[in-house]
Amino acid sequence: MSLLQRKDVRGNGAGGPGAQRAVGERSAGAAGRAAPSAPPDPELVERPQRRRFTAEYKLAVLREADGLSRPGEIGALLRREGLYSSHLSTWRGQREEGVLEALSRPRGRKPAGSPRRGECRAAAAPYAQRVGA
Repeated sequence: MSLLQRKDVRGNGAGGPGAQRAVGERSAGAAGRAAPSAPPDPELVERPQRRRFTAEYKLAVLREADGLSRPGEIGALLRREGLYSSHLSTWRGQREEGVLEALSRPRGRKPAGSPRRGECRAAAAPYAQRVGA
């Protein structure tokens, strides 16, 4: 008999006397008070936001980690900052590729006097003449 055949159907998580909602309040019987006027939608599950680290923060953590030499110091740093060792590995690779320095520059359009804009206009001029614009 396979594991699936031996599984108790009543305990499959589909409901029952001990089932609870994934989001919102518990049922009125479990909470000891009246049910809310509009129960939460069981299809919508709240997810925590993914953490985002700035390039400056990554570089600061890497500088601090590179300065540590005694056993256990890096582990203490990771626990204090709430990070994993894989973060350090990924960030070191990004630092070697120059990604972190590129991320520290401001995003958006270049200033109007940028030499790059002139290059773009010069490259687009022959196309505009062919199209007849």
